[in-house]
Amino acid sequence: MKISMRRAYAGAVFLATFLAYFFTAARTVFLGDAGEFITAGVTGGIPHPSGYPLYSLVAWLFSFFPISTVALRVGLVSVLAASAGLAIFYLVLVWLMNCYRRKFPELFRSESALMLVSFLVCLMLAFSGIFWSQAIIAEVYGLNFFFLVLLLWLLIRLWETRQIKFLFWGAFFFGLGLGNHQMLLLFLPVFVAGAWAVPVVKSSRDGAPRLTSFVRPGGLRTVKKPWGSIPAFVRPPKADGTAAGLSASSLSAPAWRQAGNPPKPDDVLPIRASPVPPFVPRQDEGLRAEADKFLTPSLFLLGLAVYVYLPLRSYFGSLLDSGETSKGILEFLVHVSRASYGDFGIGAIWPDKLYFFWSFVVDVYHQFGVLTLWAILGFLVLIRVDKKFFLMTVWIFFANSLGIILLRNLVFTPEAAEFYSYYYLPAYAMAAFWIALGILEIYRLFTQFMPAMRKVLAGGAALIVLFVVQVFFTNLPQNSLAKFQFIENHSGALLSGLAPNAVLIFSHEGPGADTLLFSLVFQQFVHSLRPDVIFVAYPDQTPRIDRKALAEVYTGKKDLKEIRRALVEFALAHPDFAGRPIYTTFMVEGLNFDKDWQSRSNGLAYLLTSGEKENDLVAKEGLGQGILTNMDREILANNYFGADFLAQYYYAQAAFWAARGDEQRSQQFFRAAAQVDHEPLGVDSVAYQLLRDRELAKAHNL
Repeated sequence: MKISMRRAYAGAVFLATFLAYFFTAARTVFLGDAGEFITAGVTGGIPHPSGYPLYSLVAWLFSFFPISTVALRVGLVSVLAASAGLAIFYLVLVWLMNCYRRKFPELFRSESALMLVSFLVCLMLAFSGIFWSQAIIAEVYGLNFFFLVLLLWLLIRLWETRQIKFLFWGAFFFGLGLGNHQMLLLFLPVFVAGAWAVPVVKSSRDGAPRLTSFVRPGGLRTVKKPWGSIPAFVRPPKADGTAAGLSASSLSAPAWRQAGNPPKPDDVLPIRASPVPPFVPRQDEGLRAEADKFLTPSLFLLGLAVYVYLPLRSYFGSLLDSGETSKGILEFLVHVSRASYGDFGIGAIWPDKLYFFWSFVVDVYHQFGVLTLWAILGFLVLIRVDKKFFLMTVWIFFANSLGIILLRNLVFTPEAAEFYSYYYLPAYAMAAFWIALGILEIYRLFTQFMPAMRKVLAGGAALIVLFVVQVFFTNLPQNSLAKFQFIENHSGALLSGLAPNAVLIFSHEGPGADTLLFSLVFQQFVHSLRPDVIFVAYPDQTPRIDRKALAEVYTGKKDLKEIRRALVEFALAHPDFAGRPIYTTFMVEGLNFDKDWQSRSNGLAYLLTSGEKENDLVAKEGLGQGILTNMDREILANNYFGADFLAQYYYAQAAFWAARGDEQRSQQFFRAAAQVDHEPLGVDSVAYQLLRDRELAKAHNL
């Protein structure tokens, strides 16, 4: 009954979260890397370092599902992974709650209350802001969460049963999980330690009962008899090495037998312990142990072999081939290790790392509100409940937060803090474990010191339900992406508005860079929109340009204005671009060219023109009108990356109306840009003011 109820609750967790995620999942490209991952899934491409081969393969398979849009098909990877991970998370949490129950058996007479609390805590985690946001878009963090809780569950099964098959499965899935995200490497030491301490039982041999080698002293087990299954207590092993066992001669005649009555299924037999022979290993035990030592790392490497996908796919050609890993072992290692980012190390200023950690603490509080304080209590209680699992959760929590912060050589910025907040899903899950134990401990303390409060606190589940409902409806507006369309409409209109055979120079100020570039890549590679347009962007996103030559443009340049000027000069000097209209995603005013180059906005992009002879090759003008709904604006304005993307749209609109002499409408869009731009006095803002002053001078014949 208990097992079936656990499965029913786990199934309810999966179904409830799957439906919520499915009906709120994005049907188009969204912020961040979503556009690139969709493109990689549909085209069988290779995304940015570390390549994410497992996610790319799974996304490619999901892209064939005959439902809705390709963006939703690929997004289903996150939807299913997060929902399945939460169902497994529920099973682990119920196991943990039962560990607490064994410490305080007088507190809970049945498992029902524990399963209910576990169910509600799972929903609380599922609908917390950041977790929900990563479960409904094409991203790798939902699948990473799935592998983490799966490994926890396999390790717990190994602890409970001592069956080596769980060790083998764990080794395989650990290697496979690294093919999705290398963050799992941070957790490898504690998983190895947790598995290493288990005396694994392979099989029952030589008549020695396997059960006595792992049942805890005094533990409750089920004895199978012809008249039914009955609970019986097993005595601890004796000092001479023999173990308590069961035999027919050790059973005293029960009352029903003495009376001559037939047995009933619920009859409980008194059991006396009798010694059994100690376990004697067979002669081939040493060979089996050596085979196990070989098989475990072999299965790990088998899962890790998914990285072979990267050079193979690159060799056979791919529209999206970040890293070009087929060119050599060095290129492969650079891409897989993320060395091209150069962000590993502990050289950053230590106060920056403290700021990052404080930002992480604030993120945890934002996910769980006042219940975060209960996590502190649960953290302390877990030491008494299960020390092994306590060490597991502590390691995962701090390795996933402080470990990442210490290993990354980054200066603290709000943009970096926002980006890394998505990395911390495993830490949020560990906090949810502690919160669940904190709830039980508060209940125990109140009922112990104030017994009269037992009935009052029994309604505490209703308060948790209300909290879960409040979390759901608080985060629903920001995560309701089923009707979100702006980014796809924006990128589609931008490409459609370019003149034939155009060159588009990409450079972005702020954290919205990936969103814009990957949405353009998605339109061109997935929807085959404007294949005649050539992108001049990051070297690994420009398959039609010599990557080494383009990489030299960025070498040694850190100032944004300097990079933009170098990109424009590179495009103007490129022999293949002669006679092609050149557009930019930024205003060139203030870049100090030798020639009087100017920007002409069509509402979304800027045509590069000369002050000597203005170019009239703008294919369409007034783009971007009517593509931004109020709902989309609210979603973007309340997202750090979305607000920056929105600011660039407003700048382009402001420049468009300034060129047409509509000063009032131009200023309206400029004020809107300043309200959401994270750098309101940055390069784009200064460039717009220069452009506006020039257009005003023209309008007044100055």
